[in-house]
Amino acid sequence: MKEAYQYATKGFTFNEDLDPFQVHPTITSLFSLDTNPNSKYLQRFHRLLPHLANIACPPKCPSNERQSHFLNKISTHSARGRIKKHCSSSLLHVIYDKVQQDHPEHLPHLPSMLSPHMSYPLINMCRSVPAHRLHNWNFLYAILRKLRLPIYDPLDCPSCHCGQIHDCYGDHAFCCVKNNKKMAHNFIRDGWASCLQSLLATAGYILPTSTLETEKPNLVSDSATFPLDISFDPDPSPSPFSPPPCPYPTVGADITIAPPPPASDFSESVDVCETVTAAAEKHLQTKERQKLMRSNRVNPTTLEVIDGDHVIRQLVQAMIIMIPFAIDPHGRWGPMTHNFLFGHSPRRHMTFSRQSATEMYSRAYRHPCPLAIIPTASAVWKHTKDRQFFGHSYTAPTPREHALGQLGLVLTKAYGLHLRNATRKMGPCDASPPGLDTPQPPHHTGPIYI
Repeated sequence: MKEAYQYATKGFTFNEDLDPFQVHPTITSLFSLDTNPNSKYLQRFHRLLPHLANIACPPKCPSNERQSHFLNKISTHSARGRIKKHCSSSLLHVIYDKVQQDHPEHLPHLPSMLSPHMSYPLINMCRSVPAHRLHNWNFLYAILRKLRLPIYDPLDCPSCHCGQIHDCYGDHAFCCVKNNKKMAHNFIRDGWASCLQSLLATAGYILPTSTLETEKPNLVSDSATFPLDISFDPDPSPSPFSPPPCPYPTVGADITIAPPPPASDFSESVDVCETVTAAAEKHLQTKERQKLMRSNRVNPTTLEVIDGDHVIRQLVQAMIIMIPFAIDPHGRWGPMTHNFLFGHSPRRHMTFSRQSATEMYSRAYRHPCPLAIIPTASAVWKHTKDRQFFGHSYTAPTPREHALGQLGLVLTKAYGLHLRNATRKMGPCDASPPGLDTPQPPHHTGPIYI
């Protein structure tokens, strides 16, 4: 309606050097409430106009000029973007308030459940690629956990390897020490190495022929210690769109799967959305801290006690960057991972009692360490693209959508395998998730609407 109003009153602009083409006055009069007071469209539009103008106009615009600015100056694209952002924020607060009111026990999991990259494998990836398809059991695990619905019958949950009974939501599988997460960890390690390779190559940090290494050896004096799960050696690129050269010889990540966040009581008087999100971020920062403040370990071959701080100290001395990648059971990644991918700083920086951990943290969070590789790859690709869609599909038009989909797909498959293996061969209990050939238990009968 705003666009139609602009065309009717100002005309159509076909060329910058030509005057706008004006429509007939009878058409212009149709869009004026003074000459057309009985129009229901105009009445509704002008009733909504003050509210839309307050949302769609930039904050620096004076309040008494916003309606005129909205109608005559602001672009439709900018207005649509601000309205979309406002609606998303409002809906988010409604969800948090509703969950706090009806199901406060699920509130600590909400920031992770709303992780957008975990939605791509379920609803927004090209199914023509066989690797993008999920098995029925894996899809059911993913969608039920995404919607926080029981994946097991609450009255008949299977037993765990530790002897306890699984909770119906599958959280116990991610915090039980008997359920080894090594398989899921290695799946994420190998999958993310492949996903990040194309991003780093597009951003100009490595050559297109370079690959990321997994468990790179001989980084520290102890040959049995592999501090980096995935790593790459930055290559100088002559491209004018590439970032400045990285002075560090090796940049890598140490991946860890965090347990579910602990239960917490949140007061109704606080900003629930901000408080819960900060608590979820702090929980993941705890795992990041543990990776930088490593504990002592025993060499299985020589039985020699290896000082955990000595490993970080050697990496600092060798100018090697180690970034902890902490990921929780719902796929939310920690602040250091988010900073590496998008360049966003955390709400609160961590402090350490060890000098080596402080130095490593300081280097990993600042330039010239590679940061914001997804925005960098997207910006470079827009100037050098040789095809319409980066991911060979309209569902992955830029490196951002392609990367989020691939990273989320790896996590979805890894966590589905972990949940399945945590309950297989457990005795009389049927630990398999409900499939298409299996009657659904009564706790989630009927269709599931996304």
